[in-house]
Amino acid sequence: MPPDVLIRAYQEHKPDAIGLSGLLVKSTQQMVVTAGDLKTAGIGVPLLVGGAALSDKFTRTKIAPAYGEAVVYAKDAMTGLA
Repeated sequence: MPPDVLIRAYQEHKPDAIGLSGLLVKSTQQMVVTAGDLKTAGIGVPLLVGGAALSDKFTRTKIAPAYGEAVVYAKDAMTGLA
């Protein structure tokens, strides 16, 4: 999903958090871009990220710095709920 679609959805629905999932390495790289676009749009709700191609280290070193707000890695959906 393109970042601009997520930004519009955020503006319309005002969620408490945004979840991103990446199954391929390319989608994890897109999460960094999306995080930066969300930041530029003035969005600061927590991001919950996960997916088969994502790691805690990538979340901490790449996605979190691009966003500058709370970014939480969830190994899977059930772990994310905790």
